[in-house]
Formats: sequence, C-alpha cells, structure tokens
Amino acid sequence: MLRIAAVDHRVWSKSPPTVGARYVAVLRFDRDFEERAFAARRLWRAMNGRSAGPAFRELSKQRRKRFSEALRALDAQTAGNTYRAIGEALFGGERNPR
Repeated sequence: MLRIAAVDHRVWSKSPPTVGARYVAVLRFDRDFEERAFAARRLWRAMNGRSAGPAFRELSKQRRKRFSEALRALDAQTAGNTYRAIGEALFGGERNPR
C-alpha cells in the first residue's frame, strides 16, 4: 500500500521502491484494463501533487443527475408519453416553446 495525501494506492513492485527512481506502469489488456488504467491515472495524479479524483465506480453529482433524468425519460416513454410531454416534465414548459 502506498498512501499519498490520505488516499491508499495498491501498488505491486518486483523490488522495494527507491526514492528518486523512475517507474513504469504495466497494464494488462484484460477485462479489468479500464479499472487498472483509471487507478494508474489516479496514482500518477497523486504523485504529481494533484487531486486523485473520485474512485472508479463513484459517480459525480452531475452524472447521477443525468442518469436520473434519463431513467425518468425512459419510464415516461415506455408509459406512452410524447417527447414534448417528457421534455416539459424534465426541463419545464418555458424551455419548450410551442
């Protein structure tokens, strides 16, 4: 475990880390590649004094809102509502002039 700015990073190394040495990240192209690449980017950001950012599976407030609106729109569409009615319900009538 490598702790940088209160964030734990799991790192595997063939030998103990040395201060001042250069390292490379080797990532397998397997089903976990996307998660490994995200973790490597978080580690790189933390090592360079930047915010590590959110965890891989953590959604931002904006993305949660978008998913919620998309689900509401899908539910309304499957219930037989028109696109205009769905738009008015999600965004208000003033955004959809007739």
